[in-house]
Amino acid sequence: MLGVILNEATLREIGAPRMTDLIEEHFSGCYDTRARVLEALASVVVRLQEDNVSELQAVRYLEEEMTKYYLSSYWYPAGEEAGSRQNGCIVAFDTSDQPSRTSFNSGRTQAASDSVMWEGFGYFYASPQSLTSNGIVAWGDIGCTVYMGNDPVIRSAVRAAWERNQAVLSRLSNMSAPTTLDVFLLNADESDKRGLTNIAWSASQNGYNIGHCFPTTRVNSLNDRRVHELASQRLYIDGATELPLSGAPWSYEARDHSDKYPHGAVQFHEVVTYGEDGLARLPSYEQLFVAAGMDWVTV
Repeated sequence: MLGVILNEATLREIGAPRMTDLIEEHFSGCYDTRARVLEALASVVVRLQEDNVSELQAVRYLEEEMTKYYLSSYWYPAGEEAGSRQNGCIVAFDTSDQPSRTSFNSGRTQAASDSVMWEGFGYFYASPQSLTSNGIVAWGDIGCTVYMGNDPVIRSAVRAAWERNQAVLSRLSNMSAPTTLDVFLLNADESDKRGLTNIAWSASQNGYNIGHCFPTTRVNSLNDRRVHELASQRLYIDGATELPLSGAPWSYEARDHSDKYPHGAVQFHEVVTYGEDGLARLPSYEQLFVAAGMDWVTV
């Protein structure tokens, strides 16, 4: 079946409640890839507690750990417009001197610094890609806030982002055929209740959004030029279109300023789709919370 899931007509055509075999394989591949990168990030978080680590060192740690899980290809040009080669990873630390580094506009221009050191609040993003056994390109994107401090105001802001996501996903799971517009509207409603304002912005779309589909294709190698073209074929959750979640895996990645903590940004990047058994979700951050001592997020 098909070369690339890339346009609105195709998504509508395969957007029935039952996932096609290709969508199921794509989602399964994304599931496995994301699980591996979450394992890698958990290892990095442990090292943050043991070493005096800069942003750039944390990027290198994350690259190193992902390689252990056979993840060396990536799609997002993190830092590259600022002349920094970060292999698809973004690491930003808010510090007493620079309390808003996590509030960047675009990760393409966010260069990790070797002089900004970990003080307890940071943002981590990775964008690995892998191939399934049948040559389907799978995405493993993650993006999350890590906070190891005790400030109740900051903890409240972090918890608000997590609880907002859980509320949105719970409401989606009770819908019979949820769409991208449902995600957008539910996010707006649940964010308003918690004083969260989305700042996620895409250079590709040239606008604000809270997520996008993961297009795919069948190739023999991740070096195939078609793999590098997939990012330009994303469709966005921006309130302007209404597409079925069953057509592809979709990221849900609002990145927010909080009324409680207006300096930095908070995020827990999720990935979902809709199949015959209802809403399906890729692995989330519970394991990371254990590694970071962030059990308080889910209490």
